[in-house]
Amino acid sequence: MGTGIQDTNSNALSQTDFVWTFDESIGSSGEGSGCNGDCEEPTLGVLPNGKRIVEEGFTYNGYSVDVERFFTPYPLITTQVGKQNTAQFKIYENRGPNNIAHFDFAFGLGKDQIISDSKAMIEVDFARDGTQTVNIVDPENVLDNVTVTTDIVACNDGPIQCLEITINHMFRAPLDFDIVGTNVWDHSRQSWQNYYNHGIEVVGPSMNPAKQYGGVNQGQIYHLTETGKNTAVDEFGESWTFQYGIWMKDYIKQERIQDGETLVFDRMHSDFASYKDNLSQEAFDQLAQMCPVCIEQYADFDDSTSLEYGDRKSKLADPQIQTIMNLENQKAQEVLKYILNPQLLYK
Repeated sequence: MGTGIQDTNSNALSQTDFVWTFDESIGSSGEGSGCNGDCEEPTLGVLPNGKRIVEEGFTYNGYSVDVERFFTPYPLITTQVGKQNTAQFKIYENRGPNNIAHFDFAFGLGKDQIISDSKAMIEVDFARDGTQTVNIVDPENVLDNVTVTTDIVACNDGPIQCLEITINHMFRAPLDFDIVGTNVWDHSRQSWQNYYNHGIEVVGPSMNPAKQYGGVNQGQIYHLTETGKNTAVDEFGESWTFQYGIWMKDYIKQERIQDGETLVFDRMHSDFASYKDNLSQEAFDQLAQMCPVCIEQYADFDDSTSLEYGDRKSKLADPQIQTIMNLENQKAQEVLKYILNPQLLYK
């Protein structure tokens, strides 16, 4: 299938986010760390001392970036549902490419989420004998046509070798979030993670059947069919929204039903009020033509008057009322004490 990528950010480098990277090493060179001989984690970009060892460590659908140790400018890449995509990674390991033990490529991460939170992740394990095992974590069924190939390539223009992992894949549905992440560790259990933001946006209608849910409104159970990320419709065509952890039926303002056209109006007809106003205005216009003085004789009527009342007084401000309220409150507290502690009655 063809590649479905487009860079939706016309000025990508001026409006980019970053890739955060942090050490997840199980061991280190510190005392009691478990690090024995090999204390350097694999990298897709630079060494712990800041020296670049890998060029173009991450490529997605032909767009390559140099992965930094702590952050990397990275534009949002957009791909379509149903289109084949290719991700390539170059990984340097100080003991050689064959010492790499595991690699994760995680999609759809939101802010403050970690790789293990991903619901669309491709895992690759490498045994010491060279056996390669691919595992796909995909509870939402958004990944398809996944293939993984590996090769030994140059990390840069020099003779240093890297493990290149190529992951071909297709999305069956859009993802909730765009951040992607990678996680790699070697056989000495030294690991490093990278988070790529803005990341990869998947757009287009889902190829999966619509999800089904159950909703309750006023004691009645409804069968819901998902129509969007947080929206659904029931069997009667009414819309629902998922919020506060539950499905809630959308409020629809009740409007008066409009009656059809008729030659005779009664007071219950929906258009009676406007019909009456129109006739009143016509009668006023005719009266003004036939008898102008009939209207003028009422022009000198005085304006309507209004009464102003004094400030409102609250009974609660009355000292006598306050005294009574305090006494009643004390009585209530005394009764409540015996209700909550019945044993006090026998003391």
